[in-house]
Order: sequence, then structure tokens, then C-alpha cells
Amino acid sequence: MTVRENQSRMPVVEALENFISGEHVPLHMPGHKGRNVMTDSWDLRWDVTELEGLDDLHMPEGIILEAEELAADLFGADETLFLVNGTTSGIMAAMAAVAGDGELIIAAGDCHESVTRGFVMSGAMPLYLFPHFDVDNCVAGGISPDELEGILKMGAEARAVILTHPSYFGTSSDLLNLVRVAHRHGVPVIVDEAHGAQATFADTGVSPALSCGADLVIQSTHKMLGSMTQTSMLHMQGQLVDRRRVRYFAGMMQSTSPSYPLMASLDFVRAKMAAEGREMWNRIVDLTEKTRDRIDEIRGFRCLRTYEQYDGVTAEIEKTRLIIDPAECGLSGTELEEILRRDFGIWLEFADQLYAVALSGAGTVQEDMSALTSALQAISDSRRKHDPGNAGSTGPDRKTGTGAALRKRLYTVRPERVMSPRKAVMGRGTMTDLRYAEGMIAAAAVSVYPPGIPFLRPGERITAEICRLAADCIDAGYHLHGAERRETAGGAVYYIPATMEDGHRAAFSSII
Repeated sequence: MTVRENQSRMPVVEALENFISGEHVPLHMPGHKGRNVMTDSWDLRWDVTELEGLDDLHMPEGIILEAEELAADLFGADETLFLVNGTTSGIMAAMAAVAGDGELIIAAGDCHESVTRGFVMSGAMPLYLFPHFDVDNCVAGGISPDELEGILKMGAEARAVILTHPSYFGTSSDLLNLVRVAHRHGVPVIVDEAHGAQATFADTGVSPALSCGADLVIQSTHKMLGSMTQTSMLHMQGQLVDRRRVRYFAGMMQSTSPSYPLMASLDFVRAKMAAEGREMWNRIVDLTEKTRDRIDEIRGFRCLRTYEQYDGVTAEIEKTRLIIDPAECGLSGTELEEILRRDFGIWLEFADQLYAVALSGAGTVQEDMSALTSALQAISDSRRKHDPGNAGSTGPDRKTGTGAALRKRLYTVRPERVMSPRKAVMGRGTMTDLRYAEGMIAAAAVSVYPPGIPFLRPGERITAEICRLAADCIDAGYHLHGAERRETAGGAVYYIPATMEDGHRAAFSSII
């Protein structure tokens, strides 16, 4: 049957209907968990356009402006913008607002791939500061304020610093002191707080970015607080950034026909958090902490609670996520995730060879956490039954196993930048077989997704080390953004966009 003959199919609708009809314990994004944490009065007739009395997101003067002002008051910003194209659009807008072609932005090396897109769109040049890597726990910790101070004292004319706070694994930097360092040099700080909006309402172990003095803070309101997927907020404060430029670029990165249901969900969640946020998030943090305690009691499992910072000080993992280590049960994180999903209907946020990650959210209830701990207990009991000596001893070792080695390589590889990200992407790139890409220049970011932290960025040299790393990620079953899989008679082959330096390109063109 051809595609045209099959027009009665609705593959997205059908897949969603099949998904929601099954048993499903949601320990992943979005924060509402499929439960109506906003209101029971949701109405499809709200899907309208900019009619009289309904204001205009791109030049708000009425109800949208009022809703944004209420959000700014709640979160402690001077001004807030609603985003209906995700935190990615807010990050790209923030970067374009502060830096133009060839100007420098200092970025954390563990930033999301949306930051790479921001470099491409703005034309700015990156200078990456890489966080300390905690070898014992195989997670990236924070960035040293002293290192930032040293770079700025050396005369780096940075237009901004951009940081992630907290990270996907719940780690964070000493944001307060990083902001103080940047501000002493007159440099604004942009914070990707996609996973941290809940810190406004409860002690999560991570301070809110606005309270640390960050100038531009972008939150994925949908990830934790419960608005609809694709909705975020961009908060602004202070005088170091031209807010008019931020508003302009935020409009450029979003549809000229913004969704009113999406904006309404932001408004609903803001009101919900104002009324119940502290009570709600204190309950959720308490529930997650008790679940973490219970998991630690189950033989073969432990939760990562702390990690080592750049200065050797022990810091807390953000309290609304569970980083589950199943090594003593003889399982990898991906194996545990598959068992939970297949046998118990429990869907986690993320898993790799080391850890399985479960996220709380505004819609999380006791039943979700009870289902998780009951399933882990059942898995532990089953494995002990077949291995009476212990729960299993063949699982991945956090320090020396292949999963640990791969994770370390992902976070510590340092490709050489030889071209601006924008030039690399906008040039005459070609899809190149990874096996033969050595020596070329990446024309797109390549990352394991999730969490979407690139180990190769546009403008960086593709080395034999990078090619091996990508191949090992593929062999480990990781999903790569930026790499295209093609089936051949000899098996699957992966291609990435790549280009050559101008001189090499000219020589190559003369040959062909």
C-alpha cells in the first residue's frame, strides 16, 4: 500500500492512543505526568488567534502582558516572557541578544545542544569552560569560579557567560559566586534552568538562578511545574542586558501564530504555583527523599545522593530526581529501564549503562513512587532467588567498567575548534560516513540524546578519537542526535554533516 492509499491512517494519533491506553507509571517529563494539575475546565475552543481583547504575544499590551507580569512577580524577575517554542528558543534568543557575529560567549562545556544552536544563529564564538568530572560517581560537577575569574582577568572580552543549573543529573555549579565573578567584569550571566523551576518553591538542594543574580534565566515550565510540553518562561533582571533586544529575538525564535492553549497552560501553572507551589513542592521533595531512602534499603540498588565538586567539596544531587544505580543487582541502567517498562509499566526519564533516572513533577503522586519501589524490590528478590549469594555482582562498575569509561570520554573529550559554528553549518557541508570523517570539520552538533550534551560541535575538528567515541556510543545502543543512520547491504552506516577548511575545499572541488 502506498502512502497516498493509506491516507486514513493517523500514525501519531494512533501511537498516542495506544500509549495512553496501557498501564503507565510516569516517572519522566512532562511534569504534569498526564494528570490535570492545571484545571478541569480545559476547552479546545481556546485554540484561537490574536482576536480583539486577546492581545498579541509579540507585542503584549493587555492580558498576556498582565500574565507575564504576574509570572515575573512570582519568580522574582524584573520582567518575564512567555515562550511557546520551548527553552531552546529562549536560549537562542538570549544569546543573539547579547552577542553578534564573531563576539565571544563563555559557555559551560556541559551545556545542552540548544546552546550550540545559539552560537550558529547568533554567529558568536564559543569559549568552553568544562566542569569538574567526578570520576568516582561518573557525573560532571561544577565549574570553578576561579577558572572563570582567570579567563576574564586575562582580557577575554566576553559578551556573556551561559551555564546550566542544575544539570540533567542534578549536579550544579556554585552559581552565586560565578555570577559575582562575571558581574565584577561587567559580564551578564544566562542560565539554562530547564530542570530547576521548582527550586523557587522548595529546598531542592539547588538555589534558584534568579536569587543568585543571573541576568537571563530560561525555565522549561513544562518539565517540572506541569504546563504543556513546549512551554517555557524567560526571566530577566538587572541592567546588563538590553531587554528590548531580548524581546525582539524571542519573537524571532517563535511562531507568529502562537498557541493560546500553550499560553493558557503557562498562566494556569503560574496561578497554581502561586496558590499551592510551596505546599506542593515540599510534599514532592519529601516524597522523593523517602523514595530514595526506600530504594537504598533494597538489596542491589542505591541512589546517587552526592558528588564531588571542583574543589573537592561534597555537594548534593538535586532532590526531585532519582539517579538509580543498579550495578550491585548485576544490571546496567538501560537493562533496568527495560525491565521496569516491559514488566511493570514504569517509564523512566533516561537510562544509560550506569544509571536509570526517574523524575518527579507537579503531577507525581505516592502511587507512582510506591510502584517504583515495589518493582525494584521484586527485581531484587527475583535475582537473589537465582543468585542466593548476592543480588548479582556482574553489573557495570562505576569506576572501571565500560559504561564508566564511555561516560568519562563523553564528558572529557576536548575537540579543537578550527572554524566558527555558524560558518561550519552555513558552509558547503556534506553527509560523511563516520568511518571516513577523520580530519574534516563537524557541520552539526553530535550528542547522546537525552541528555543532549554535544561531544562534537560545529566548527570542531573530527578526530579518530571522536569517530571511535561515536561508534562506541552507537554500539552501546545510545541514540545520537546529529548522526543519520543509513541501511546498506553490509549493515547500518552512520553519517554526519561535515565540511572542510577553505583551502582543502578548493582543492577538493578542483579534483571533482
